[in-house]
Amino acid sequence: MSRPSSASDSKESRRSLPVRDRRRGTPLELDGVEVQRDRDGSCLVRVRLVGGEVGEATTLDTPPGLAQAGARAAVRAVAGSLADSERTLELRGTKEVRAFDARIIIAAVRIRSGGQKQDLIGAVEMPGKQVARGAAMAVLQALS
Repeated sequence: MSRPSSASDSKESRRSLPVRDRRRGTPLELDGVEVQRDRDGSCLVRVRLVGGEVGEATTLDTPPGLAQAGARAAVRAVAGSLADSERTLELRGTKEVRAFDARIIIAAVRIRSGGQKQDLIGAVEMPGKQVARGAAMAVLQALS
């Protein structure tokens, strides 16, 4: 079902705003995700992009917490590699769902550029039990 268009809708406002590595001009790629667990039940998630940008986030060691932290760390890493300084990123949320005998991680990211804002969704099949990695991959998929 399509939504009615309004005067504020235009091809420009619905156009995808891909995020690219500022140094290489290429799509962003995940280099690695590291999860460091502490005895107190907390953990640090570190996301590294090809090109060297790193983002970190802390959370409780639970699947929803790891998904949020993986996505937050990915957004922080991407923010450091933006091709222009006018764009800002905001993580809207993550969700794990089961569909067709698979575990899917969904990430919602808002990107702002100038006066525009666009909500983007990425979804990937979870790689094994690596929730933080799946969430980081979903963020990059949303931004590609």
